[in-house]
Amino acid sequence: KFFLFLYHNIYMENFDYLSRDNILTTILLFFAFSFIGYLWEMILFIFKKKKFVNRGFLKGPWLPIYGCGMILILVLLSCFMTKPLLMFILIILLCGFLEYMTSYLLEKLFHKKWWDYSKIRFNFEGYICLRYSLLWGIFAVLLILFADPFLQTVIHMLPELLGKILLWILSALLVVDCIGTGLTILGMQKKMLQVSEWSEEIGKISKLLENAITEKIRKRM
Repeated sequence: KFFLFLYHNIYMENFDYLSRDNILTTILLFFAFSFIGYLWEMILFIFKKKKFVNRGFLKGPWLPIYGCGMILILVLLSCFMTKPLLMFILIILLCGFLEYMTSYLLEKLFHKKWWDYSKIRFNFEGYICLRYSLLWGIFAVLLILFADPFLQTVIHMLPELLGKILLWILSALLVVDCIGTGLTILGMQKKMLQVSEWSEEIGKISKLLENAITEKIRKRM
């Protein structure tokens, strides 16, 4: 694992995630990690609850908190790659802060709690807890070591025009999903009926994916 950290540190030092030349790659990485986070949560709770549990705020097959979290980790903490233990601790703190703020703001905006750790030991106001913070830390390290270099390789293989088209399509779908979901929660669907309908279609596609994955996992259990 040490050599993997060392190798990836060298790899990451040569990649500026926020540079103008790499911003397309960084945004596509955000979407990729958001989708991976969605799959992670779905599979985790299928094994735990024996059924699909939609843990996300949006209807589409993505959890932006994972995308934001991973990009922040890659941008802010890559300089600590040669110090794995310190980086792991910083990842836990960063993920905990992001999870706390996301849960807090969602509850204040929509008067609903999307997750509640109050029944789990070592929690803080029910928004975060030590058990899942450690789990997110381990998951993030695995993504850094294995998923990030693989995803970057795949993205760099895409023709630039195709990458830009994919970026605009995904961005438009995410915006529609955010607006549609927000309107649904606030009970304002009728005021922007077209956006709500588009959001519902995104939800249907996500549900098909969820059902397919759930069925495959159940057959293996």
